[in-house]
Amino acid sequence: MKPIASGAVERDGVLHNEDADQLDAAASAALPNEIRTPFMMREPVAPHIAAAREGVTLDIARIVDTHRMASTKADVVVVEGVGGFRVPLDDSHDTADLALALNLPVVLVVGMRLGCLIPHLAPSDAARAAHHLDIGLLTGQLHQKD
Repeated sequence: MKPIASGAVERDGVLHNEDADQLDAAASAALPNEIRTPFMMREPVAPHIAAAREGVTLDIARIVDTHRMASTKADVVVVEGVGGFRVPLDDSHDTADLALALNLPVVLVVGMRLGCLIPHLAPSDAARAAHHLDIGLLTGQLHQKD
């Protein structure tokens, strides 16, 4: 599940996001688009900016409801974030609030390169302190595309 996606493109009258489409391809349970990605915006900018420009309110309660629906269709539901951690959703909520509302642990996936850890550790430490979230870090070697 990717509850929030920006940078969507329209194909055959349906909005698509590359990350959400990849989740569909990897999933063992098919989710309807409105459950898999309840908030899909066209503009490829931070989600709170895209939502504001498109007149959309990123509603955490709606995401919690769609996650609950997704959970009835699969044994495990992985929720992919949007644009990093502590990304604003509106003037007073960010993705840490979303993780807390979903009651899910957070796994930050970081490509190993010089200077990569500090930008991820600072927001995760702040979220851990403010929200008492379980946060893990998964690192991996980056490979250049051919």
